[in-house]
Amino acid sequence: MNKIVNRPVNRLFAFGCSFTGYKWPTWPHVIAYDLSIKFYNYGRGGAGNQYIFNTLMQADSFYHFTENDLVIVEWTNFAREDRFASKSWICPGNIYSQDVYNEDWIRKWADIDGYAIRDLATIKASYEFLINKKCQFHFLKMIDFNFLDQWNQTQFILGDTFQRSIKLYDPYLNKIKPSFYEVLWQNNLEIKFKKERETFGLKYKDGHPNPIEHLEYLENVFPSHIFSDQTKQKVFACNEKLTEILKQEMKKGIVRSWTLDLSEIYFNFEESALSIY
Repeated sequence: MNKIVNRPVNRLFAFGCSFTGYKWPTWPHVIAYDLSIKFYNYGRGGAGNQYIFNTLMQADSFYHFTENDLVIVEWTNFAREDRFASKSWICPGNIYSQDVYNEDWIRKWADIDGYAIRDLATIKASYEFLINKKCQFHFLKMIDFNFLDQWNQTQFILGDTFQRSIKLYDPYLNKIKPSFYEVLWQNNLEIKFKKERETFGLKYKDGHPNPIEHLEYLENVFPSHIFSDQTKQKVFACNEKLTEILKQEMKKGIVRSWTLDLSEIYFNFEESALSIY
């Protein structure tokens, strides 16, 4: 479906990793502003598909999705280990570049085939669940699933189990929109890093879409939806302000965007997403 909505909706529920919930406005902010609806953002940096699935189920249990809701899930790459322990979620991000699980644990337990089996079943279950809820929904993805390390986009040698799993769940994978990496950077993160260096200097490196890139992505995967001039102006103004802040921070040294207070650049705020944890 090339439209974001085929009928009016009252609420947007967004799920994903840091490409959904980050330090600056992301795609759900753009959609909610354009549709003039409230939204609940369950996106979290470092989150894997098991966290995403859990929060999807949790949100429905709280809010009870109806045909008047829009639900959008942004799936992340497979090689992530979400774990609930000590009364909170631990979402350290990609297993090959995180600092929670040590090398011995990774050698013993990080299994590419196992990640595919686990997360592909999760995607199917989510699709069937949302079909049954009769709400409008879409699936996005951060990166193509055969790239298991998004930072260097390592192409792993994918075995028969992985390939068979992909083929088995292909009808559901075909429902997912093209990835951010493909649409924005042709599956080459160096294109993104080059743009960042040109704008902020050689020391800056973030790798997350800026607000304008989020809008660009949405316009590509939902070509039948025409974003209003007002929405575009808001996104451009937000991006300009963000760029100004980051340039000022870069003058002080190496910036860490996740440590900054960027609340002033938000052009709309989401509702608090309820959690039982």
